Amino acid sequence: GPVPLTAAHNSSYKKACLEPLLGRLPELLLVEPLLQGELRKAGHAFYLEPGARFAHENETGLRSIGAYYWWNRCYGRIRGRVMGWSLLRKIAYTLLSPLAPWVRLGRLTRLMIRRRDEVIRRFVVNLPRILALHYVATLGMVAGLWVGGPQDDSRFTDLELRGDRDR
Repeated sequence: GPVPLTAAHNSSYKKACLEPLLGRLPELLLVEPLLQGELRKAGHAFYLEPGARFAHENETGLRSIGAYYWWNRCYGRIRGRVMGWSLLRKIAYTLLSPLAPWVRLGRLTRLMIRRRDEVIRRFVVNLPRILALHYVATLGMVAGLWVGGPQDDSRFTDLELRGDRDR
């Protein structure tokens, strides 16, 4: 049925919906949450196929932090451009960025409270790691906003496809 978002990097799109975005598609496909935002603005809806399955591995080792940083650096650069952020908005985001991990942690905490006891216990045990990853993400986003460039895309893609990460 209809959903507000789908899993980034694990979604499929109708070709006709993507055609108006062809000039920006390589950039938007790198940061799919922004692609989905652009598609929503154009009036498109997203649907979840309950029977669909895909193979996915979550990276859990310390070396995966590099890919996480570089993806967020790409996200920060592309987000600022796609959303048309002014210099003032970039400065405000940068100054408020130390709060971002705590806001994200608050949202995640609300979600976890609705879960089973075993999930909540794992969540509490991993809180320091989760918070650290949120800071890595925020650092990447701020860096991408100010000094990011197309070379970041290559760095992230290299780490994602050929990186030596723990799994």
